Amino acid sequence: MIDGEATVEEFRRRSGDVVPKPRNPARGDTDGDEAVILGIVVSVLHNF
Repeated sequence: MIDGEATVEEFRRRSGDVVPKPRNPARGDTDGDEAVILGIVVSVLHNF
């Protein structure tokens, strides 16, 4: 949860640190110190 909003992030290693990378390109990079992990996305269902 970032700024009260649930987001989906991938985690990348950068300079020995693990940093969140947003899956939504409209969001900028996030400081991991401000994030709370709520769970893990294990499946995505699309209804077309």
